[in-house]
Amino acid sequence: MSVFDKKNQSEIHSFSETVALVWDKRIFSVLFLGFISGFPWILHGSVMTLWLKAEGLSRGAIGFMGIVGTAYAINFLWAPIIDRVKLPVLHKLLDQRRSWIFLCVIPIAIFTFAISYAQPTNNLFLVGILALGIAIASATQDVAIDAYRIDVFDESEVDKIPYAAAAATGGWWAGYGFIGGAIALKLGGEEIGLAWPIVYKWMSLVCVLQLIGLFFLPKVATDSTELEDDLFHSLSEKPFLEKTADWFYNTIATPFIDFFKRCGFELAFGLLFFVFT
Repeated sequence: MSVFDKKNQSEIHSFSETVALVWDKRIFSVLFLGFISGFPWILHGSVMTLWLKAEGLSRGAIGFMGIVGTAYAINFLWAPIIDRVKLPVLHKLLDQRRSWIFLCVIPIAIFTFAISYAQPTNNLFLVGILALGIAIASATQDVAIDAYRIDVFDESEVDKIPYAAAAATGGWWAGYGFIGGAIALKLGGEEIGLAWPIVYKWMSLVCVLQLIGLFFLPKVATDSTELEDDLFHSLSEKPFLEKTADWFYNTIATPFIDFFKRCGFELAFGLLFFVFT
């Protein structure tokens, strides 16, 4: 048996060891956050498409709504803010990651409830704006959710990372497929036959339940929580404009500068171009 085979054999866990690795509150937390991440996609995606189709809108109009998904491709632009800025009050109640997730679920719930009073046939633009608001809030919370999944495990717990990744994927499909593909469709389909606006009201209630669930997740400590990266804390005795410039440089510019230094200009530009396109 080669050294490589011995190494692989040593990395294989028994069934009891695997159960012990998976049976971790943090794994279930990642599963729940995956659910929160996948759920908004039904609100501006599958359920929205069915509603617009039922209203008799053209394929062009329905396809127009797909533009809101662009928010997910560019959320890295404001990711440094989510990583570094502390939210007043919420940061103390929760932590750096959960506070941002909590803040993002609130507008998702509000916009979802507001859409239930909109009329796509009369004001498609308003429906599109509300759907865009859901997508932007969802893309923003995805940044915090990914960061939570990274921070909740220590560097020594690499064995749990694959299970956490699987839980995140399973949770995402549960949020998107189970709620969007099953419950929402049953509510608005032929089986129960509720009007789609009423279905959106029920979906806003799901968002409220998500807010409650966030308080039961394990708290994580991050290095970024130690940074005083908001304008409410003085960087120095500098004038306001200079303090603002320093805040912008440390919070927004520095992460991108570091990214280009690590990757080199060609690779960094290529990655960003790939994400955009």
